[in-house]
Amino acid sequence: VVLIHPFQAMNCRSEQLGWWRLPRNGWIWTALLALVGLQWASVAVPGLSRLLATVPLGVSDLAVLAAGVLWPVVLMEIAKGSRARRLGQSRPTREPTAAPAHYGTPWNH
Repeated sequence: VVLIHPFQAMNCRSEQLGWWRLPRNGWIWTALLALVGLQWASVAVPGLSRLLATVPLGVSDLAVLAAGVLWPVVLMEIAKGSRARRLGQSRPTREPTAAPAHYGTPWNH
């Protein structure tokens, strides 16, 4: 559950662009590496694994972990791409005319 936070933070930086198209944010990558390192240490370092009562993960466990962490991010990126394509196709072919000065202010009607 903890590993999804940096991935979700990358995903939430923009509603329209994929995280790989945005300016780099070193803090997110630092957080991701720190979380992976700490979680790896909690099962790999004998003193920590005894203290935390953890056991090493098997390949199938790692696959379930990866799927559980990545599926929400993948779905959101697919939704962003779909939304961007839909908005790109529905764009007007010419510039819209200027809106009236009172547009958006109901008290002027």
